[in-house]
Amino acid sequence: MKPGLLFLAFILTFGGSPSPTVAETIDVNDSHGGSVAAYNARWARLAVRGVSVRIIGPCQSACTVLLAHIPRNRI
Repeated sequence: MKPGLLFLAFILTFGGSPSPTVAETIDVNDSHGGSVAAYNARWARLAVRGVSVRIIGPCQSACTVLLAHIPRNRI
């Protein structure tokens, strides 16, 4: 087998599809707010990771920033 074809076969066998990931769920429990900038940065990072959010108890003030980053179907 030619080196190029061997490399292609390797990529298709071992690197052709992403491995399945388990969705992470973040619990928001009794959050009474805080720094809007800190919450904005936190939820932006978590949204990129594809997390889901479970709100347990109050989510006041800056906590609601998560609504701008996490899609409704993951809350």
